[in-house]
Amino acid sequence: MAYEWRREAWRQRLRILAMIVGMAAIFCVVDTLQDGDMLSTMFSRRGWPLLMPVLIYCGGLLVTGLGPRKVGIDCRVLGLLEGDRSVIERYPPLIQAGLLRAFKAGADERTLLPLMHGVFWRLRVPVPPVAFSPAWLNALMFFLASYLTVPLWLHVQDRWDPGIGGGSMGETGNVVMVLLGVFALVEAAHQAGERRALNLPGWCEFRRSWVEDTNP
Repeated sequence: MAYEWRREAWRQRLRILAMIVGMAAIFCVVDTLQDGDMLSTMFSRRGWPLLMPVLIYCGGLLVTGLGPRKVGIDCRVLGLLEGDRSVIERYPPLIQAGLLRAFKAGADERTLLPLMHGVFWRLRVPVPPVAFSPAWLNALMFFLASYLTVPLWLHVQDRWDPGIGGGSMGETGNVVMVLLGVFALVEAAHQAGERRALNLPGWCEFRRSWVEDTNP
């Protein structure tokens, strides 16, 4: 079973990679027909910050693989669905225990293994899984991940070359930040309600009980 989901995930990654290469080829053809220089237009010093959101998004797709059988569910969660615990074995033991508890309780599969959390877990930073986190921390993590993906690069572009976009990149970045902040609060409130519905303890309580169980 584990081999099967891994094979399907890699097939999905290859499809995503082929899509990225195909889009790049289309851009090259269109740019050639317009007698433009694709490299100087898309990869110039003037506009490189605007490419970063696209690169981050595509990189995220290649990491998650996207679930081949469940839309919006990435390949790592599919591994857990198949019973493959090696998906989370590189995370701290406390995090592994929390993820398994949340998974068995029926936590939302779309927020079980967020990329930003995974970065912290790989660095051995025990950031609570979404299902156990207080609302303010979930809001902060979502906002941080969103800010690093889009608004940051709009502000960088505004500083790097204000001429692109008519000098409105910084203002656009501020508007996007506000919208993301509001959405982060709404999403965090929803996730807090999910934790209560699943009857999961707070992170401090879970960590205390886990320490007592592992160190009797």
